[in-house]
Amino acid sequence: FLGNDIHETIVEHSFYVALFGLIISQLHKEIDTWKLLSMCIIHDLAEVRCGDYNQANQLYGSANEIKAFEDMRTWSEVGNGLINLFTELQEWKSLEAMIFKDCDLLAQMLAEKEFINRWHKEAEEWIERTKIRIKSGIWKKLSDYIINGRMSARWEEIKNNIRTSKWFPAKDYNLD
Repeated sequence: FLGNDIHETIVEHSFYVALFGLIISQLHKEIDTWKLLSMCIIHDLAEVRCGDYNQANQLYGSANEIKAFEDMRTWSEVGNGLINLFTELQEWKSLEAMIFKDCDLLAQMLAEKEFINRWHKEAEEWIERTKIRIKSGIWKKLSDYIINGRMSARWEEIKNNIRTSKWFPAKDYNLD
């Protein structure tokens, strides 16, 4: 509905979710890192079979993600563990499941920020609604940085450092 100039794959999204999970688990040792990272990695696995139901799609139907995981169980015993983990994730009762949700929302905010940077003004409303859903204080601060920061700021800093470095001559010269 905004055009197809921005594509975020399941893999790309899951990578960012897992990266946020890894960061938070290093800051808080009481988190079961293995469980959190497993949740981050598998949370959208069912979308491979069901598709991604965004909020507009969900008004008219929903994906049967549990069924997708149950079907995956038929080809591997690993599927039982995945179903249990996915069910725990969906219930949002464990510490890791609650933290996962914030990691998922932050990754969503990165995609929304990219939409904003591409002049999709509607995404400004989305990113604010996503921020409201974040529960952790540390992630709320990071969400402010995502919203207010410039995605290219680090690249500009690197370019400026290169321009003023000793790698380049201080003045122009002629090779003629």
